[in-house]
Amino acid sequence: MPHDHTRHPASNLPQAYTPLYCFKLNPNHDSIAVTPLDMPYQISITDVAATQLRAMTAHDRRIIESAIAARLTDQPTTVTKCIRKLRPNPLAEFELRIQRFRVLYNVDVETDAIVLLIVGIKLGNKLIVEGTEFHGHRSDPPQPSAE
Repeated sequence: MPHDHTRHPASNLPQAYTPLYCFKLNPNHDSIAVTPLDMPYQISITDVAATQLRAMTAHDRRIIESAIAARLTDQPTTVTKCIRKLRPNPLAEFELRIQRFRVLYNVDVETDAIVLLIVGIKLGNKLIVEGTEFHGHRSDPPQPSAE
C-alpha cells in the first residue's frame, strides 16, 4: 500500500507529531518552564546563568532553550554525545554541549531537580562566559604566572 503524502488536518496527525513539551524561560529569568506530559525533572536556572543567557542573542537563546528542553527533561544524567559527566570539580557535575554553546548543570536525583549554573561559548579549548575565559568548572584551573 503506497504511503499517502498529502497533508492532513492536525487532528488526523499520528501521535508522533504531537508536541511533547512547551519550553520557555519565564520573564523573571529565574526558572525555565518545560511542560511535557510526564516530565520527571524540574529545571531551574541560577541568577548568574540567567544573566549569561540574557546576554546572548535571541537566536542563540532559542537554540540553547530548545536543546535544554530536548536533552535534559528526560534523562539528564545519561552520558551521550551532547551530555558529558565532568571530572570532579567544585561547580558542576554535567555539561550540555549544544553546537558551540555549553551549559553546566547539576542534577539532584532525590528531588528530580536540574539546576543550570553556567551558560557559555566554547572557543577552541576555552569556555568563554560573559566575555572572559572561565575556569571554575575545572579541577585544576591554571594558575596566573608570577612575573
